[in-house]
Amino acid sequence: MPRITHNSLTELKIKKASCPSNKNSIDIRDGDGLILRITRSKGKTWRYEYRTATAQKKALPLGSHPEISLKQARRLRQEAKELKEQGVDPVDYARLMAVRTKQDFEREVAILEIEQAEPSFLELVDEYVDSLHGSPSQYNVKRSLYKDAVSQWASRKAKSITRRECVLLLDQIKHRAPVQANRLHSFLRAMFNTGIKRGLIEENPMVGISKPAPKADQRDNTGKALDAIQLGALLNALGTKPFDDVIRLMLLTGARPKEVLGMKWSQIEKDTWRLSNGEHKTGHQRNLSVSRPLIPQARAIIEKYAGLHDEYVFTSVQGRPMQTSSLNHFVGRLRNHYGIDGFTPNHLRHTISTRMREIGIRPDVVERIIGHHVDSGIVGVYSSYNWLPEMREALEKWKEWIA
Repeated sequence: MPRITHNSLTELKIKKASCPSNKNSIDIRDGDGLILRITRSKGKTWRYEYRTATAQKKALPLGSHPEISLKQARRLRQEAKELKEQGVDPVDYARLMAVRTKQDFEREVAILEIEQAEPSFLELVDEYVDSLHGSPSQYNVKRSLYKDAVSQWASRKAKSITRRECVLLLDQIKHRAPVQANRLHSFLRAMFNTGIKRGLIEENPMVGISKPAPKADQRDNTGKALDAIQLGALLNALGTKPFDDVIRLMLLTGARPKEVLGMKWSQIEKDTWRLSNGEHKTGHQRNLSVSRPLIPQARAIIEKYAGLHDEYVFTSVQGRPMQTSSLNHFVGRLRNHYGIDGFTPNHLRHTISTRMREIGIRPDVVERIIGHHVDSGIVGVYSSYNWLPEMREALEKWKEWIA
């Protein structure tokens, strides 16, 4: 019987070795149980042959060459020998490990599937924004969340967002835009609460976080109502551009800037302007519509734009409604004419509310003109009177005063 030489193989010998054409396979021994089997069909494979305690002959597959090099095969042989010396059958051990590996793999796949099924932050935002369909705030909520939050956490899992991350984000925005930071605080808190209600997440990381800039929401509207001279200066400064007519229409209707900018032809019915519950500020919350009278001067302004656009009265170059930010910039350029620092388009409503009372118009009619819901409680439930005659009379009186 030939003497077995340990570690008799080299990579060069293995490379040159081949199976004779007259045989199906041959074994080349490296020694100490390590064998390289060469077949015409399967190529070169490693195996470790040994005998059990009962003298049973077994072979443990170690892999193919060259995927498993000679050096690696010898290391695997050594590991199998050590198992055998500890009384562990290498073949049985390999089968056990294969089962465990399969179980581990299946468990990892299951965990991955669960994680993939969990919504991302972007999906949470989109579902919240969709839930606001028909709300006047939907556009602003989406714009704020996308600009400041989605840009940071779009691909993150919604449940992975921590309270500390929310605090740091709000602090970062607070330094450049305190009011926007407060709005984002409210939007995030409402969004996470909605996610809990809809079964997307389990916890709201915004719980316990205070507004980042509480003083920013404290508005001082003292002195924001224009007096007769200032209002006259403003009217004299207005020209013939659409934004000029938007300001005129705000004064003649008492409507909010966004309501006038978003005015649709479908809302106009002869001398009445009707906004559904989703088209004005408080309608979404209270499910109430608003009807505003259009006196002849207001109607004349609207008719100037007939035929320019099928849907909106006032449109931008792109055919979309003009934005409040653009109106704010326009008003900013007019401030030199009436000299009130920090004056915004919405302060025209302060002027209307203040001066209408001064000229003797009933406060409850004034409130209805500027779009506030005066009737509350049981009165609001049972009363469906629209007060259009009273508002029309008040607006005619107001028009005479501002003229």
